[in-house]
Amino acid sequence: MHCAGAMIVLEHEERPNQIMRIAQRRGFGDHTALKMDSPVPESMTE
Repeated sequence: MHCAGAMIVLEHEERPNQIMRIAQRRGFGDHTALKMDSPVPESMTE
């Protein structure tokens, strides 16, 4: 499990972390299922 808010911020920055990359390669992670318009910061600096 991983925080969806953190995943969205990392996707906004086009910087998926290692766990996200591994999950996507193994077929467990579907970044298209994230609600990218959720009320989370656009970047880690916000």
